[in-house]
Amino acid sequence: MRLRLFITALSLVCFLPPAYAGQGGVHAGVKLSGLTHSLKDPDPAVRVAAARSLGYMKEKSAVPALMDMLAKDNDKGARLAALGALVVIADRQALPAYLGALKDEDAQVRQSAAAAMSGLWDEKGKEALIGAMLKDPSPDVRRSAALSLGTPGDVGKRDTDDESEQNQDIEGALIGVLKNDKSYEVRAAAATVLGRIKGKDSLAPLLEAMSNDKNASVRASAAKAAGNFQDDRAVEPLIKVLYFEKNENVIVNAIKALRYSSDPRIADPLVAELDSGSDRVLWQAIDLIERIRPPEAVGKLKSISEDNYESEGVREKAKEALELMGED
Repeated sequence: MRLRLFITALSLVCFLPPAYAGQGGVHAGVKLSGLTHSLKDPDPAVRVAAARSLGYMKEKSAVPALMDMLAKDNDKGARLAALGALVVIADRQALPAYLGALKDEDAQVRQSAAAAMSGLWDEKGKEALIGAMLKDPSPDVRRSAALSLGTPGDVGKRDTDDESEQNQDIEGALIGVLKNDKSYEVRAAAATVLGRIKGKDSLAPLLEAMSNDKNASVRASAAKAAGNFQDDRAVEPLIKVLYFEKNENVIVNAIKALRYSSDPRIADPLVAELDSGSDRVLWQAIDLIERIRPPEAVGKLKSISEDNYESEGVREKAKEALELMGED
């Protein structure tokens, strides 16, 4: 019996059009009823197949049963299948189930629940995500919680006289994570989200992380985030990155972060980057030089534009810059 139900569920995934279940036919009703019943089958493989089928069909009437399965099933794979189906169905009534799954004994379920809450969280969900970001023992869970907080939920969509107040508690928690979390992946995620929400207290800790974090991924994320502020306070720290940083990704993001600036101090470090052996760094430096057009870059650009330079893309970029500077 369980095997027959399992085969039936798989056949639905392969052959039943998603809109068919909503047509109200007898056969559709029977199949949906059978699938929903199969969510409680003794065989976890059958439960998984039934959940996936209901998700494939985007069957909203199955949401309560899938929520119950996520909350109560003793099999990790079945809980993940229920959660995945709820995400595909995308019904907001599933939010309480995601909140419950944030406390699941399994880290993969908690991580998936945190990711599922992106763009859906309300005030209660925000508090739960902040708690998971700060306290969950799994760095994967903490990272997913941080990233979900960077995608506004109901709280972030409400009308307010001061939109930044909505994110003030999120900002404070993220700054703490950026400074203190032991996982570089979590710190990098915190930097990314701080760059999205652009709170009034975020720039200084981002510049500190860009300059001093021991991990290059965090420094690169912080440099990119700092550029989102388009704030003159970031110019000097970004210039220092160009002079002293060794990691290519950090340097590239620092150059991109300076695109908003008209500060004349950025010319010298950009011209210095024309001696870089990295094609990515060269391309970004030339791209910004095209805008500010420092005369001292001409000689190096001519050297780069010669046919003996290995990268054709960089050569063409240098020629383009020379033309814009009237040096073609």
